[in-house]
Amino acid sequence: MKRLCLPIFLLLPVIAATQTITPGSIIGNGNLTQQIITTGTTYTPAAGVTMLEVVMVGGGPGGGGCAAAIGAASGGAAAAILYAFLTTDGTPITYSIGTKGNGGTAGNNNGGTAGDTVFGTLTAKAGVVGNGVASGNGAAPAVGAVQLPVLAPTGTNAVLLPVGLPITGNAGVTSTGGNGGRTIWGNGGTGGATAIGGNATGFGAGGGGAGCTVGSGALKGGDGSPGAIVVIAPVLGTSG
Repeated sequence: MKRLCLPIFLLLPVIAATQTITPGSIIGNGNLTQQIITTGTTYTPAAGVTMLEVVMVGGGPGGGGCAAAIGAASGGAAAAILYAFLTTDGTPITYSIGTKGNGGTAGNNNGGTAGDTVFGTLTAKAGVVGNGVASGNGAAPAVGAVQLPVLAPTGTNAVLLPVGLPITGNAGVTSTGGNGGRTIWGNGGTGGATAIGGNATGFGAGGGGAGCTVGSGALKGGDGSPGAIVVIAPVLGTSG
């Protein structure tokens, strides 16, 4: 029996730039397995595996609420970061999935913050919340609309690679809230047109901003979507 230790660059094609993932599923292609993790707290590598590749997104933040005059800014997307991670044989790895941020409550209220996703010593940061808008004020761009929320990766053996970088959220315009930012695994919520902000779908995306007019009353922003982890591991093989 020999260990199959694939060079890390051979694992990269497994993750597409955009991809639909099913929580809890394990996908194999004969040489690699790809496990989607959205719940739980501990991952245990198969015996003999010495190399893992981990793709992570943090939680998506909420879109901003609006008071009664003009569109609120949307939530920004969470970071989508591909990491290389080395582990010892069979050593359990503790992780946590980034929580979503709730939409800002009706009125001049920012969206709720989201949580970071952590896998061992690695961290994928959450996105940046959408700003709320007060009655009579113009919609200032959300931080997520002008600044990529892809922060430097943290943790031992963390490597940032340009795979599936997120699209940031938009600022609200007139009576329409901004759309939430999207990631490789999630779509941002639609900005409300004289309506509440839409909720994000999938994983790691931002909520849409609410869109208000003078007659609409105060409206809430949309919720972001939670983070996720994909673990790619080699399948052990034999040779004569």
